[in-house]
Amino acid sequence: RLFHLLGIDENRLISGPILAKQVILTRGIKCNYPIAHALEIRELSRYFLLASHPELVSHTILTNADNRNKLALFGEKGLLTRPSQERKNLIIQHRHCETDTTCKHWREWPLYLLRVFETQFKELFPNHNVITISSGNKNWTECVACQIREYAKADILIGLHGAGLTNMIFMPPNSLLMEIMGQFDGRMLPLCGYHGSLAASFGVHHALHYYDWKGNEQLNAREVAKQTLAFYSILHHT
Repeated sequence: RLFHLLGIDENRLISGPILAKQVILTRGIKCNYPIAHALEIRELSRYFLLASHPELVSHTILTNADNRNKLALFGEKGLLTRPSQERKNLIIQHRHCETDTTCKHWREWPLYLLRVFETQFKELFPNHNVITISSGNKNWTECVACQIREYAKADILIGLHGAGLTNMIFMPPNSLLMEIMGQFDGRMLPLCGYHGSLAASFGVHHALHYYDWKGNEQLNAREVAKQTLAFYSILHHT
């Protein structure tokens, strides 16, 4: 689906061992560590943002200079410039577990906990559209362009530490990412961690919520919502 967005013929992809006279490899970097190629990932974000809006352009963005110029016209705030009176998106990113009742790891949420999160954030952020994007919902997972369009309108993103938070690259500058973690190590550090450096590259504010999963502490949705509101209020002087 990603290749389709970029206008690349999937039939050209080769899976498995091959013999080649020349091989070009991408540079080796750590998992989701964009600080080594921040400009490249910003450009990739622009291409995906444009390709996710078929009403604007065709799927020839990689070769069509007019489309590249059109993309540049949208500026740093992305494709969707929201009117000031429009309700902004608050996205809760949900990584579901197989049973939907008891998850084996802190990087998954049971369904009942997701419902608590939705309730708490709707209460504390009444002026936002609270949207859940779940890995268990095929309506989202089978439409990459749909996801990109929603992230492009997001003012706040709430989610567990993991690859899904990379979708912040589609969010407008001055938006907020609240990263939830049940353990803490170098991957979660502000600025020099995985998502901290990526957020800095895109002008996204990055906050962390930690709870001691190994010490049997339970994730408290109310506390996450209150911490997010406090940080958001500081950013917007409210």
